[in-house]
Amino acid sequence: MGQHLLNGMLSLRFALCTLLVLSLGVSPVLEAQGTEPDPRPPSTGKPLFTPLDLIAFGSFAVLTVAITPADQKLANFVQDSGLQSNTVISRSAAFVREIATPGSVIIGSTLYVVGRTGGNERMAELGLLGLVALAVGGGLTFLLKGTIGRARP
Repeated sequence: MGQHLLNGMLSLRFALCTLLVLSLGVSPVLEAQGTEPDPRPPSTGKPLFTPLDLIAFGSFAVLTVAITPADQKLANFVQDSGLQSNTVISRSAAFVREIATPGSVIIGSTLYVVGRTGGNERMAELGLLGLVALAVGGGLTFLLKGTIGRARP
């Protein structure tokens, strides 16, 4: 119970920090333009989702439902004391956790700031969209974990 609460608090902190970074990064851009932003996204002529994206989403959804019966068996396997005591696996998991949590925010923020200051709009947009994705993903994860009651899938 305590670990679940701690994970939820860390996810909430991550989402709030990401939103703070986004709000700080976007406001100078709006001030520099001197006008209200156009609420419509810029038209690139490309759809947001293609039929292939929908097929991929549907495939992942079907596979997720299909492996549900194996979920408890997999959970028991990864919680095995022999596997948990393996130092290579433990260190690898710690490395990935350390890179993923602050690293993704640092990378997105850096791309945004460098792109904005260097006049590279594509880089700035990539950083901003990455940070938005992190904020949305962190928020959804926090909500789903609290609603479903599971710390991990």
